[in-house]
Amino acid sequence: MFAETDLKTGATYVQLSEAPVARTLVHLSEVIMVDVDEYGTPVGVEIVAPVNTIDRDDWRALADVVPEVKQIFRDYFPA
Repeated sequence: MFAETDLKTGATYVQLSEAPVARTLVHLSEVIMVDVDEYGTPVGVEIVAPVNTIDRDDWRALADVVPEVKQIFRDYFPA
């Protein structure tokens, strides 16, 4: 896993695997996009806003697509 943040814009990209990107899920949220491989497995996440500004609904949408995010979501947004 690799993460890179653009300090000017606050955007972050998290690479989950080295598999080639087949398509990008752009309608996940207004500020989060997920790159997936040919099988629909997430390979990267782009967050185009500072992470500390992402709201609960956007994190939930990401957790629905990227299983690794589910525990993080539970830790930060308990039911």
